[in-house]
Amino acid sequence: MKISSRKIALAAAAGIALMPLMAMGQSGIGAPLTIPAANIITFPAVINILNTAVTWAYTIFMILAVFFAIITAFKYLFSGGNPEKVKAATRSLIYVIVAIGIAMISVSIRYLVANFLGVQIGA
Repeated sequence: MKISSRKIALAAAAGIALMPLMAMGQSGIGAPLTIPAANIITFPAVINILNTAVTWAYTIFMILAVFFAIITAFKYLFSGGNPEKVKAATRSLIYVIVAIGIAMISVSIRYLVANFLGVQIGA
């Protein structure tokens, strides 16, 4: 039985489209947030709430960064050698790289602060 290239391309596209869902399932991002009983909120519970918020913000930020990186790639492709358009695309690429760097540093700071406060996050 011969598999057509159309079926292979369709399977590859489906796999690529489902990758974010698989990654989020492995990281526990979609896990339910449990809050202690009424009016009794402990310090670790507050840290876990903030951890969840930072994780969601980081995920959304990285998705937007990838989206803008793709837009920047199209700017390069359609610049046609025009120096002004190439300069604008280069500037956009620098912004994307800086944004990804800041997002990664923010997640690192989250773990440093948790270590400093002696709180276990993600538990």
